[in-house]
Amino acid sequence: MIFKNNPELSEKPDHLHYPICRGRLEAINNISARILKFTIGAAVLLAAVSLLGAPLHVVGWLPMMFTMKDIEFGMGGGFCITQACVSLVLIVFAAMGCTERKIFDVLLCFAYMAMLVSSIFIHLSVFDAFTFIIGLAGTLYSFGILKGYVDFKQLRKTEGYPIFSVSLAEYDDRKKNSPDGYYRDHYDELVRQRLMQQRQGSQPANMPKGSGLKQFSQAQSDSGGLGDMPELNISKPEARKAAPDRFVSKSGKESKVLFSELKLR
Repeated sequence: MIFKNNPELSEKPDHLHYPICRGRLEAINNISARILKFTIGAAVLLAAVSLLGAPLHVVGWLPMMFTMKDIEFGMGGGFCITQACVSLVLIVFAAMGCTERKIFDVLLCFAYMAMLVSSIFIHLSVFDAFTFIIGLAGTLYSFGILKGYVDFKQLRKTEGYPIFSVSLAEYDDRKKNSPDGYYRDHYDELVRQRLMQQRQGSQPANMPKGSGLKQFSQAQSDSGGLGDMPELNISKPEARKAAPDRFVSKSGKESKVLFSELKLR
């Protein structure tokens, strides 16, 4: 059977397919987890019934091939143990299906279908109704994995698998498009530093050798000044003396003392 690819999961520019691909992948993983939970319960019940000596559909096919007795309730110990072990193997298949090997979930789905159909058309014992219920429930639980398996194969070949994270994709794009594997902002910083170094190291043709521009934090002349530029007087000016008719307080504020011509007796 040939399944067509899901057009909704096809790659789109600017990583626009990431949200739907991530949602579909989570849905497929949820189906696998649901199959595992159901299979654990169903396998334990099948193994318990097998120890009672009841032949069961699908899980009993292997021991049936090596027994010469009539298939009926009350089978021998070897038959019961072998059938119980086969029942527990279903758990291993379901656990493998929770990984990237979704083919094991597909095999479980077909096994439950076979158990359902054989319980209807083939009579083994009074426990045929039990295997019918297990087969019906297992088919309903695992039927979605048939389409999910096809989508999963497509997702594995899709750009962004298995995380489908836009943030990580933008991280990779910036790293890929930046020279030397740097971020673009880090690259711009490197370019700025290189330009500063070139400006500091460049000198005119008529300038004596070894007298290149110095760093901005250093003096541009041997005398400690700025070359031809006039130096600023940065010395602290002397404090202006107060006028004779002004009173200076401790805080430094000046206030004028007014003298009145009126004399008090």
